[in-house]
Amino acid sequence: MHHDPRRAAELLRDHLASHDRRLAFLFGAGVSASINIAPPPAPGEHPTYEPLIPAVDQLTDICREKAVAMGPDFQIAWTSLCGELDSLRLPPNVENILTRLRLKIDSAGPADSPLGLALDDLVALETAVRETIVSSVTLDDSAIPSVIPHDRFARWARRAVRNHPLEVFTLNYDVLLERSLERALVPCFDGFVGCYRPFFSSELIENPDRLPGPETLRMWKIHGSINWCEITIDGSTRIIRCEADESSALILPSHRKYEESRKQPYLALLDRLARVLREDNTVLVVAGYSFRDQHVNAAILDGLTANPSAHAIALQFAQLPRDSALVTMAEQHANLVVYARNAAVVSCQYGEWRLREAVSDKTAHFMDAFFDSNAAPEVDAEALEGLAAIGDFDRFTHFLGVMERSNVAD
Repeated sequence: MHHDPRRAAELLRDHLASHDRRLAFLFGAGVSASINIAPPPAPGEHPTYEPLIPAVDQLTDICREKAVAMGPDFQIAWTSLCGELDSLRLPPNVENILTRLRLKIDSAGPADSPLGLALDDLVALETAVRETIVSSVTLDDSAIPSVIPHDRFARWARRAVRNHPLEVFTLNYDVLLERSLERALVPCFDGFVGCYRPFFSSELIENPDRLPGPETLRMWKIHGSINWCEITIDGSTRIIRCEADESSALILPSHRKYEESRKQPYLALLDRLARVLREDNTVLVVAGYSFRDQHVNAAILDGLTANPSAHAIALQFAQLPRDSALVTMAEQHANLVVYARNAAVVSCQYGEWRLREAVSDKTAHFMDAFFDSNAAPEVDAEALEGLAAIGDFDRFTHFLGVMERSNVAD
């Protein structure tokens, strides 16, 4: 079976352009990692890739190197944590490692030595991992290119006229998106209220009547942020927005509870994601996320199962093997569509990309943002095959810029 990339591009365009649909986005680490700062290649050489901010796998390697540098006992503890996650069939990435490590800390007594470490050493390892994450994703403005894909997304969001607010869920710790939204003068609400030390209010998030209207973009940072921290005021603990600080940044997920909210941000924002998907005619566009967080996956699939009128379109940067877990999910949920580099899953059917007709001069500017192909009217049918590029966040934001100007016919 084959899927036509032109039809897929038109479907995505129509969802994004519809004023009446509820539109939400879920951005993973691939969104920040899409910014390539490698120098241009020399003539005859292939381009290289150096992300401005590391993706999860690279960030995990950086944190592992930090643990190894702390000594043999810490290296053994890291390896043990990875082994535990493997046995639980969870990816041994830094987010799962950090959550598992915090569980060990909270359950350890003064005389216990889980992972072969004393309690103080466990805390030191957790602190080192958290600080390494923060230092890896904290950037000075001078290090950021003058134009990044986030800027194009922000400009599109600024121009969008919709009957319902845009809701952006992100798993990233960095503040690139916030920076771009402010540069584009996009009004934004992120769950924090207050003027002196804005604090996180899960009660406000759970009450739709109290949230800002369609003119304000809503941004939800499910895994926390480098500019969140936990403080205690008059014996009461709360989460506030603050300056990025390696020693105090609140990096989630974590199972810990907070006194000033009935739910911690991680759970409250996951609930928000599931609640948005239960709204009629919601479309969730997923970019830069490889579906390796089981809690996020559950929120998406629960929402899609409960509400057949909702749809999720997962834009994948990498190849999509026929036997992958994401294909299985999409085959079981007709309202989950996957567009990957080599193939797609549409209406529960897996198939590779193949144009039904060659790209014409009329459609080239529109299709070039979505699909890489050498197809032209004068070539044979084999040239109708190619690879989708829409899973690259940089190409996706170019797609946003050209879709309204496209004259592609249905």
